[in-house]
Amino acid sequence: MASPPSPTAPRTRHVRGLMRDGWLPDQHGAWPMTLAPLLVGALIGGPAPLHLLLAATWLCAFCCFNAVELWAKRPARRRRGLLPALAVWTALSLVGGLALVAARPSVLSWAPAFAPMTALALWEVLRRRERALITRATSILASCLMAPVAHGLGAAPGEGARIWAATAVLAAYFLGTVPVVRSLLRGRDDPRWAAGAIAWHAACGAGVVWACASGLVSWWAGAAWAVLLLRAAATPAIRRRRGSMAPAVIGAAEALWCVGIVATLVAPV
Repeated sequence: MASPPSPTAPRTRHVRGLMRDGWLPDQHGAWPMTLAPLLVGALIGGPAPLHLLLAATWLCAFCCFNAVELWAKRPARRRRGLLPALAVWTALSLVGGLALVAARPSVLSWAPAFAPMTALALWEVLRRRERALITRATSILASCLMAPVAHGLGAAPGEGARIWAATAVLAAYFLGTVPVVRSLLRGRDDPRWAAGAIAWHAACGAGVVWACASGLVSWWAGAAWAVLLLRAAATPAIRRRRGSMAPAVIGAAEALWCVGIVATLVAPV
């Protein structure tokens, strides 16, 4: 006798449909990268009502970028299903952006920093090079730049040097996830990805220690970075032992690492 269908099956199909049609991003690791800088900037600068508008606008822009990426990857005959999501996310991003500018015109001063990175990332996506290193790097840097933006909208946006140090640590962490994840998935047969991950974490570790010694971030951040370095060094052994890992498992693990990094950056210095 056939077993009854799982009660979660319709829900799973519904979520997959939303992802397929561009309503929800399907990249697990992208959510922490999108939310963490906002959270760090808001907590260091002091939570304020405008952070809610900033977060909503940024999430809409993130979903819009995802829909554009899906549109670029699909054949022309299959793009029609993406148009509703693309139109809605674009409209909401514009409305949110205009409302944010109206509430705090100073946010326009960030446009010269975001414009070139966004343009380059979109150009690479439209060329179907969404997995290229330059695309990943520009997307990460643009996302991390939201930390000082959120900090400037805070209730008490002091400690300017601290927020830039936290932004640098976040950028170093997220950029470091690229070779780590590649060494477990697409580049698991190329030892250069694992070597690159170790070299990156070792080099950035010196900067993190300097930031700790300068009182810009807590020593908890230095301790967390030491663990990240050990993780990068252990990655080749993990790959050899497990053979392969599901992207969802890797994404969940990175989300936990991200929570730890955020906690150390907002901890008292």
